[in-house]
Amino acid sequence: MRGTFVLILAIFGFASSGITQPFADLSVVEISKPEYVDSLGGTSFIVLVTNTGKTEATNVIVEVWDLDLSRDDAKDEWNVHGDDLWIFIENMGMAEEGTVDYDEDWSQTFTIERLKAGAKATLVVEPRDNWIYDPNCEIGVLIDKANTIQESDESNNKLGFFAGG
Repeated sequence: MRGTFVLILAIFGFASSGITQPFADLSVVEISKPEYVDSLGGTSFIVLVTNTGKTEATNVIVEVWDLDLSRDDAKDEWNVHGDDLWIFIENMGMAEEGTVDYDEDWSQTFTIERLKAGAKATLVVEPRDNWIYDPNCEIGVLIDKANTIQESDESNNKLGFFAGG
């Protein structure tokens, strides 16, 4: 009788450890270095979005925008540390001089109609008439801000790009 009991536990233990939630897992994996394009009179760069989850995601909203961050917000909200923090220290200096918003704000929103499990989407972002290294470049990308897509991991839905001009 004891052998049967052990066998049943082994079967249940195996079955429960193999269960995974069949959700999408959307993530921003790359923001390319922005480049100036003469024909745009502005900037162009690539954002790469992936779905590493188990199911397809539909109507995926991706927001891309110019970040205006304080040094504390850069550290706390975007996990910026080390060498990249000087950008935000320099920005604070400009703000103290009276130039609070020293660059032009811009934003673009994209909708990816279908992103199958295991698929990637490449977005071309082109803020026209805007060179975003003026003087520094801070870009934020956020997927599914409204949390309408059920995901296995919500922590990888945003990414920042930070560089000095």
